Amino acid sequence: DDAGGLGEYVSDANGGRVVPVEVAALATAVSELNDDRAIWERASRGGFEAVVGNHTPAAYAERLEGVYAEAAARAAAR
Repeated sequence: DDAGGLGEYVSDANGGRVVPVEVAALATAVSELNDDRAIWERASRGGFEAVVGNHTPAAYAERLEGVYAEAAARAAAR
């Protein structure tokens, strides 16, 4: 189980590390990043791309528009 829903924002697939809330697991993940430049670069690139692709004003506006559209559709169906 990851900490506080972090897995919703970070995934192993994009280079991030989601680890259990355990000191040993965190230490292992940090050691891997420290010891392997390729892993560190992939994680850095994946994190940057995730932010640029998902956390722009336009992306937030698009998601918010979808929330309002869904709420309006539900209200109209009542």
